[in-house]
Order: sequence, then structure tokens, then C-alpha cells
Amino acid sequence: MPRNQTGLPPLPESFRPLFWDVEFQPQLSQTRPEYVVARLLEHGGDASITWLLRNAPDELLVRVVRTCRGLRRTTAHCWANYLGIPTGDIKCLTTPSLLPSSSFA
Repeated sequence: MPRNQTGLPPLPESFRPLFWDVEFQPQLSQTRPEYVVARLLEHGGDASITWLLRNAPDELLVRVVRTCRGLRRTTAHCWANYLGIPTGDIKCLTTPSLLPSSSFA
């Protein structure tokens, strides 16, 4: 599969439902890699997480977990533990969320 500087190949068609709010294109992983990683970490299932762990460079995963304010606290804690990131370095754990905590309750 072709790769670009982010190291991510095009998205599989089976991931289309995870990108309900944007025009899905397989190249989205190459044009907006941080957005794709955050979406897959937050909403993905086994197949998308497996795809991420096989295809995304660790540096990209760490950068997204550290800087994405849209991750839920439980998601951030899970990935911080997996990637060995101190929780004090994670923006969504130290800065108020962009969304109220009860938005999707």
C-alpha cells in the first residue's frame, strides 16, 4: 500500500461509518492523519485499533494522545497507559474539554 510522510496507508472502505461527519475518502489518513488517529482511538473497534497499531508510527499516536482535546478521559487514560505517557502531559486531562461532559449521555 502506498504511504506518505505520516506513515499511514489509505483508510479501508470498512472504516467509512466511523467518519459520519465528513466526506469519507481513503486518503483522509494522509491529508489529516491526526484527525483520523483521534477518531479511530475514540470511536474505533477492534479492526480499526488493530489497523492503527500496525500502520501508525508510535510518534503519531503519542502526539495525538498528548494534544487532542477531544478524547474522553477514559480513552486518554487507556492510551496513556498503553503508550507510557505521563497523564500530566495529556492536554485533554489538564485542559477543559471542548464539549460538555454530558453531550452524549
